[in-house]
Amino acid sequence: MNTYKRLAAMTLVYWRRLVVAGLLAGVIAVMTAAYAWLVKYWMDDALIGRDLSMLLLISVAIPAVGLVKAMAGYGQAVTMRHVGLSVVRSLRDRMYGHFLALPVGFYSNKRTGRFLSYFAGDAGALQGMVTTGLKDVIQNSVQLVVLVGYVFYLDWTMAVLSIVVLPAAYAGLLRMIRRVRRLAGANREHLAGLAAILQESLLGLRVIKAFAKEAFAQEQFSARNARAFKASMRLYRLMEFVHPVIELAGTIGIALLLWYGGRRVAAGTLTPGEFTSFLTACLLLYGPVKRLTTVSAQLQPILAAADRIFSILDEPTETQLDRGHRALGGVAQGLEFQQVSFQYGPTAPPVLQDVSFRVGVGEMVALVGSSGSGKSTIVNLIARFYEPSSGRVLIDGIDVRDITLASLRRLIGIVSQDTMLFQDTIRNNIAYGRADLTLEAVTAAAQAAYAHNFIMALPQGYDTVIGERGLTLSGGERQRLAIARAFLINPPILILDEATSALDYESEAIVQEALGALIKGRTTLVVAHRLSTVQRADRIVVLEGGRIVEEGSHGDLLRHNGVYRRLYERQFRDEEPGEEPAPQEPGQEEVRQADAV
Repeated sequence: MNTYKRLAAMTLVYWRRLVVAGLLAGVIAVMTAAYAWLVKYWMDDALIGRDLSMLLLISVAIPAVGLVKAMAGYGQAVTMRHVGLSVVRSLRDRMYGHFLALPVGFYSNKRTGRFLSYFAGDAGALQGMVTTGLKDVIQNSVQLVVLVGYVFYLDWTMAVLSIVVLPAAYAGLLRMIRRVRRLAGANREHLAGLAAILQESLLGLRVIKAFAKEAFAQEQFSARNARAFKASMRLYRLMEFVHPVIELAGTIGIALLLWYGGRRVAAGTLTPGEFTSFLTACLLLYGPVKRLTTVSAQLQPILAAADRIFSILDEPTETQLDRGHRALGGVAQGLEFQQVSFQYGPTAPPVLQDVSFRVGVGEMVALVGSSGSGKSTIVNLIARFYEPSSGRVLIDGIDVRDITLASLRRLIGIVSQDTMLFQDTIRNNIAYGRADLTLEAVTAAAQAAYAHNFIMALPQGYDTVIGERGLTLSGGERQRLAIARAFLINPPILILDEATSALDYESEAIVQEALGALIKGRTTLVVAHRLSTVQRADRIVVLEGGRIVEEGSHGDLLRHNGVYRRLYERQFRDEEPGEEPAPQEPGQEEVRQADAV
């Protein structure tokens, strides 16, 4: 009932159009009953009474009734189509906003392809429910009421006899309809799984082709598709059972009516015209009954889709979870971690353990360590994508959990290895979400990021539309656009998360020049595997197993002869053959870490 109530609330926003649709349904119902009414005079007066003028009148009246009914049907269909599309437009707006507002952690162990299925398939199903399902419910319910009233007006004893089997038949269908709802939910999940596989395959198409695994990917998809097919067949076998049950109930009712009504006509207590009119009304009556029962079964998959949509919309957003109450407009003292520990779940192993370090205003601190040492987790904690299991992350001595999310993230600019660009013009990618920026401001940012020259070499310059995710550009070009975007944001805290790790050395050199300009005067945290990118840092923090094991400048750490030196020598041994190796041989664990670096 909760699902029905929520759908009703969304639909009743357009109550004026629903009222119009209801009035038009009344016109359709009255015109339908008029057919049965005209049959009485056609039989008794025109045929039996041989009244040719009545025959002509009825011959003209029937097309007129059909015209009015057709016009009312068209108006109702267009009205309900408007309501259905409006409901889905509003729902998709709400879903998109909610997807953006959910915490990053919500998506960490979920396949995003499923959410695309909710957004497209499930929301589209709701449109069908409002446009067709609700229209059928309104139209057939009104028609049923009018026709039932008409048959009772003609003869209440025959009316009772004709519909006596319907309640029993419908009661038997209720249990089946509940099972349809459960099967529909399972079927929707299978379809969402197919959407997820398709999305992953498209995103990973280069990997599939590079490893020549097209046959393997096809086999995976086909197996999932076969399971979806079986689930769909179980569902539709049950749904199609509705028609025979109602058909059988209708034929039993008509048979009883023919027996009883025929005896009344033979006895002279009922005219042939009255009986024919009654029989016509009953035949017209079984149509709405059958359609309403069918719609009830067809709505179950749609209600299952609504359940899934509402389950996502009920997830708390970042704003709802945010307890921050202070807004910061800048950074005066810097960033600090105080005994921070973190794990992704109560039973998950710790990712960070008692991590403490500080980054002062205008200072550049680098985080170095093997994969899995916790570097990216530190970045996520600063931006409050996640919150510490214990300890505190401070900006200007204020716990970031006490700072409003909006003001916190305005303080932070992130340039990462996986640069996200949109299928839009270069200008709009740099000035993302800021239509007020002039071309001069965008150009200045691009020049500061060493991107202006390659942009001007493109066919339409700043108006060149780049492909999806910017794949028509090189890695270095994508990174320089991301840096230009960061220049426009002008954040006091800058995070460089593996910003050059995927670049060749020539591209890295250009990007490093751009980063050097961006870093000036900012509180900067650099996460890097390539140790060549961190040598300019004021301090380097070395992580291992989620703990800080070393901290100092590049020269100090090399003299310390610890983990950092072993990682450094391992990485540069082939590039600097003249350099003497360290006096001790690195152990197996250090070699593994260095390989990861």
